[in-house]
Amino acid sequence: MIPDTIEKIEKKINGSRTISDEKKRELLKLVDELKREVLAASGDDRDGAQSVANFANASAHEALREIVDPRMFELARNGLSESVRRFEVTNPGLVSVVNALSTVLANMGI
Repeated sequence: MIPDTIEKIEKKINGSRTISDEKKRELLKLVDELKREVLAASGDDRDGAQSVANFANASAHEALREIVDPRMFELARNGLSESVRRFEVTNPGLVSVVNALSTVLANMGI
């Protein structure tokens, strides 16, 4: 299920008409890192890791909409931050990549 969620994020990024090819490459690199980290974290907490993937998907969805609703994006991003919080000690790499992904999405002019 986590790989399916990550694939949805990749499709959203690749299909986006609102971001440059350079930004797509940057986001896809981060999503690849996210995939590795969230799969590693799923060994300890599968439900928690799935929540991280789901909120990453929601954040990407909101950030890549043609007309972005900043309030909805912020809600999704807050959910992502909360979902990854439980991994601060056990998987700091996951926390790091989620923070980087959130930063890139937030800096896209939202």
